[in-house]
Amino acid sequence: MSKYNGITYSKFLQNRFFRWFFKKYRCKKGIHLLDECLSDEHYLYCDACGLIIYIEKIEKEMNIG
Repeated sequence: MSKYNGITYSKFLQNRFFRWFFKKYRCKKGIHLLDECLSDEHYLYCDACGLIIYIEKIEKEMNIG
């Protein structure tokens, strides 16, 4: 899972306007402000819309196919 370490977006996108813009226009098209979160479960979190992508589930599906 180390290939997912450090995933985040540029600092200039870390303000209220860009989060609103992404939630309204980009998240609906599948483009998210993803930020890596390390906890008991390793996941990506969209700071605009709250989408959570669990990396472990991605890894398991990639190994199946």
